[in-house]
Amino acid sequence: MNRLDLIHVKRVSVLIFLIGLGFHGLRAQNQNLKFELLPGVDDISFGKINSIIQDSRGYMWFSDQANHMIVRYDGSTVTKFLFDPEDPKSISGYYPETLARGKNGVVWFGYCQGGGLDHFYPKTDSFTNYLHDPEDSESLTNNNVSTILVDREGMVWAGTFDGLDRLDPSTGKFTHFLHDEKDTTSLSHQIVRSIYEDSEGTLWVGTGEPWSSNPEEGGLNRYDPTTKSFTRYLHDPEDANSLLGNAVRAIFEDSQGKLWVGTDKNGLHLIDRTAGTIKRVKFWPDASNNLQFPPSDKMMDHITFINEDHQGYLLIGVYDRGIVRWDPDRKNAVRYGADGIPAGDYDENTSWAACVSDQGMIWLASQ
Repeated sequence: MNRLDLIHVKRVSVLIFLIGLGFHGLRAQNQNLKFELLPGVDDISFGKINSIIQDSRGYMWFSDQANHMIVRYDGSTVTKFLFDPEDPKSISGYYPETLARGKNGVVWFGYCQGGGLDHFYPKTDSFTNYLHDPEDSESLTNNNVSTILVDREGMVWAGTFDGLDRLDPSTGKFTHFLHDEKDTTSLSHQIVRSIYEDSEGTLWVGTGEPWSSNPEEGGLNRYDPTTKSFTRYLHDPEDANSLLGNAVRAIFEDSQGKLWVGTDKNGLHLIDRTAGTIKRVKFWPDASNNLQFPPSDKMMDHITFINEDHQGYLLIGVYDRGIVRWDPDRKNAVRYGADGIPAGDYDENTSWAACVSDQGMIWLASQ
């Protein structure tokens, strides 16, 4: 398939009911899931979905690159937001890449191909656009935005192709955090692919591209707001307790407070924030369901997302090898994918984005 299909995942009815009631941590022995393809709604067909979120009002949002639009879905009807170069209140880019949830129904959109950053106002269904201005040192540093985070203080962090930006929405001004080859406390690489704020309020930044001509570029960064500097975590071929790869696309803290990082070479890592150490983790099931390190012999192999469902299972997306639903306590995993261990009815191999809704539904985008 040459598109990203939007797939809505649900369990059998009793498990949906339990998850909806919020019985977090209750785990069924049967890991089989039921997958339902949502090819489109009404006259709108979904295409290349790169990002999925649920806003604070319960709407689901999807960035659809193939159809150059952003889609809002309420479970039965769809509203689409299209780029219109003649309308300054439309979305500002035709290549939507990433979405982020703000407060009171606000949603932030980021675009590749020069679209910059958008702020969506739900009361008026209108947008404010932020773009790089070469005459303004406090404007967005680069118009290619690959990831966004709204932190607990309401500051908006934008990962771009040329560094990390922090926007103060009250002033509209950006502060830049750039890569400097001569400064080891600067951002480890200029391309930012993931931003995450953990339960302690610490900001983590993943950099690098799995399809880069130089796969050694990138790294994980821990931000210190006091010194406005970064601590870098990098791959070291001589150290088995370093990152397996430097392209960091997935960062996630689970309900038990464990911080996970996914990289290229299909590397899953557990970060000890107190000691500042890294542990490589086996999560890939073989035919007898023993866990191993996953194979990494395909171009662009990398972990695309890490999430957690309402039963406490980790959901791990692997670019060209499907999805693993993993119980880190029981050390039990099931792989879903067309060429994987038969489970459920998921007949795709790729995975790109995931969102677990407040109601416990799992939404997946597969290529």
